[in-house]
Amino acid sequence: MLNHSILVLQSLLLASSLSYSASQTDNIFAPEFVSSTVNERIPETIKYGVVIANVTAIDRDNEFPNNDIRFSLFASLPASEYFGMDSLTGSIYVKKDLTLDTASMYQMYIQAYDMGSPSKTSTMNATVRIDVYRNLRSPVFTGEPYVTKIQENTTTGTTILSIQYRDDDSDAPFNTVTISAIGDDKALTYFRLESNGQIVVNSDLKADSDTQYLMRISARDGGSPPRTATAIATITVQRNINSPVFEAQFYHVIILETTQLGLPLLQLKATDNDIRAPYNEIRYFISSDVGSALGAQYFMVDEITGNISLRQSPMLDNARTVDYTINVNVQDGGVPSLSASTAVTVRVIRNTAPFFPAPKSTTITITNTQNIGTVVTTYTAADNDGRLIYQ
Repeated sequence: MLNHSILVLQSLLLASSLSYSASQTDNIFAPEFVSSTVNERIPETIKYGVVIANVTAIDRDNEFPNNDIRFSLFASLPASEYFGMDSLTGSIYVKKDLTLDTASMYQMYIQAYDMGSPSKTSTMNATVRIDVYRNLRSPVFTGEPYVTKIQENTTTGTTILSIQYRDDDSDAPFNTVTISAIGDDKALTYFRLESNGQIVVNSDLKADSDTQYLMRISARDGGSPPRTATAIATITVQRNINSPVFEAQFYHVIILETTQLGLPLLQLKATDNDIRAPYNEIRYFISSDVGSALGAQYFMVDEITGNISLRQSPMLDNARTVDYTINVNVQDGGVPSLSASTAVTVRVIRNTAPFFPAPKSTTITITNTQNIGTVVTTYTAADNDGRLIYQ
């Protein structure tokens, strides 16, 4: 009986020993990576803590903790400085601002191990490569200079200028450019910059009197911080739109050579349809061309009224010119000014001496009985000026 009890006890001890031995050898398999290489491409502006990659491993053991996997990251600087790993999930995340560095590629190695006892480690590490694309280039404006000239009656909403720009970075958001008008002065009141780079008239230009506006334009990419560039668009507004116009294309007047100096002989009239001074203020003057040289010696024009009058008596003209021609210009007050011209012809009636076309001497015979008042002969004279008086 005692021997039987001893035998049973030995059997139980052996079974317990075998069970304990089995529990010690349950962790048969080491973790294995699903993929031995992981490649990701990220922008340098990605935020801290954002998961950028994941590694995955499996363990073919059936029981916990032999199939409970952990991960370790191994990397040299600067990868170990800028990236971290969650040992439970295998998630790789950014742990430092990547804009503080200039590297374009970071490489690290991941090891997987289980929680068995003893622990088993993956026989092959996973390689993780992170390519970082950076904001290397600033936006640039193309097609400069941006200069245009428009009339003040250009309607609101009209496109007057197109701004061209680009960013030579290869990836968004660094090659995504946003433009905006940042000045100057009245330019932002009368013009606006659309998101597509078109500058359009924003309000009625006739409400202002300035002739030049400078729009300062900023371009910025999607970097953080962004890269920027600046350009200036020069917009000239032509306020002096209309030229003066004479009421007549030609003017003609006839005067006597004895006409009084300074007396108005003829008034020239011109108008300018511009809406404000000085663009609708006009002045008259005689042209300095060769054809007006003689006439300008004897005639003048009042620059305000347009009245033509004698500068000096035509009787002083030894050539006794009959027809004088002067070209008169009218000019507005714009800078530059606009002008028009007309031709003025002045005919001068010269005072010529009368003459007798018949012989100057005649012999007449009369009787002494003829009555007083009897016509004894008739003399006829001629004068190119017209009416004669005989004395």
